[in-house]
Amino acid sequence: MKRVFLFMLLLGASPVFAQNALEDVLQKAEGLINSGSTKGLVDLVGATAKAVQSEVSSMDSDTKYLLLSQADALKGLVPLALSGKLDLSSFSNIVNKVKIILAANRLKSALKGGKSGLVEQAPKVSKALNLMKNGAEGLDLKSLTKLSNSAIKKADKLDKGGLFKNLRLKATEKKLNKIVDLVGEVI
Repeated sequence: MKRVFLFMLLLGASPVFAQNALEDVLQKAEGLINSGSTKGLVDLVGATAKAVQSEVSSMDSDTKYLLLSQADALKGLVPLALSGKLDLSSFSNIVNKVKIILAANRLKSALKGGKSGLVEQAPKVSKALNLMKNGAEGLDLKSLTKLSNSAIKKADKLDKGGLFKNLRLKATEKKLNKIVDLVGEVI
């Protein structure tokens, strides 16, 4: 319990740390879900809710409300986890939604920088798209998974030069905007 408290205390240290902490917690949650084990579930549900709340400081209002609603849903799972009645699929659904929302927020941030911002943030865009794809696959959102796969291929070429660089950037920017818009519809 002391470790969980220390972990929660450190979560507020910085937005970058909060982002990394949320990704770490999501990764632990995914591992627990995949193992089918409920050992440590209570602490993990609480830690996930806290990490989600820490993340919202760096978000725009639309994304913030989507993520806060997932934090509330996670808090609602705590009594079920304490009683041993929590279904891992409920937890899994929320974790996958958080992944999608987090990825959408990171894509929005990259898109704010325009085409040059996309080039500068190409590794972050690829990482966000992989997180998006992972969450979409977990929720069986075929259209979002397909778009994410397509965008990953485009994002991997963002920092390439050449004659068609501007066309690639424009196509990638359009695809990313489409993905961000779709997230608002499916979550």
